[in-house]
Amino acid sequence: MAGVSTMYRILREHDEVRERRRHAVHPAHTKPELPATRPNEIRSRDVARLRGPGKRVFCHLYSIIDIYSRYTVVRMVAVRADVLTAVYQRNPERFVNKPPTPPIIPTNVWINQPDDHAAAQ
Repeated sequence: MAGVSTMYRILREHDEVRERRRHAVHPAHTKPELPATRPNEIRSRDVARLRGPGKRVFCHLYSIIDIYSRYTVVRMVAVRADVLTAVYQRNPERFVNKPPTPPIIPTNVWINQPDDHAAAQ
């Protein structure tokens, strides 16, 4: 009888050691390619969140970049409410129920909300 390591060495020499589980074989994915051959043919957009003037107030930097020349074609800094208003004015049919509104920022936030009795004292 041989040791465990000797048995595995002999099995490996005869290609008898392999993974027993069946692994899924996925096809290789190709990277998407956007071949721009001239300026203003393909554009990309980006939105960055910037700190605003107050606590929990943010502005958004909207930019549109030309892929061919890599120049910023359009940029705009706006508060979210302004952007929602502009989108609603441009496409009101997309909003069936009501115009979009940004979420309301809470005025009081607690980790453990105090009881009414403790707050009155």
